[in-house]
Amino acid sequence: MLSRRLGLKHIELDEYHWLPGWKERGSDEFAALVMQETRSDNWVIDGNYDKLSKYLTCNPDLMIWLNYPLWIVIWRCIKRTIWRISSREHVCNGNRESLRQQFTKDGSMLYWVITTYRRRRHQLEEHKLAGHNIMEIKHPKDVNDLADKVARLFEVRLYDVDNPEQ
Repeated sequence: MLSRRLGLKHIELDEYHWLPGWKERGSDEFAALVMQETRSDNWVIDGNYDKLSKYLTCNPDLMIWLNYPLWIVIWRCIKRTIWRISSREHVCNGNRESLRQQFTKDGSMLYWVITTYRRRRHQLEEHKLAGHNIMEIKHPKDVNDLADKVARLFEVRLYDVDNPEQ
């Protein structure tokens, strides 16, 4: 995980957005929680929620955008969903994905991926036009040296996640 390798605070947006029982937190409260977390310097946000854009005033030094081909995103979504259902893994705030949920418009990750894919690409272009500093990752193999690139860019020390005693 990039935040651990860089020794930075990790902010997972799904943890702030989803309440137990897959209830959505209200936009104002969600934004307030995220703004509180981003007041300090040096953090990594994991996620992308349109509803935050009108609230957040922070201008990150770097946006890392995973812009994989649709077939990779779909394949990874299917694998992750099957794993989470079969292992009964908790995802955010104690929630679990279910097989039944995957057959509903509001609960299916695959449906979400397919219906938001173009919009996410459009968002990327908007950020580029706005002049944001973006590191675009187009294939999973390009992630391997991501932490090294970011560390060099910001001159930070990398942490060995397998050796917490460094």
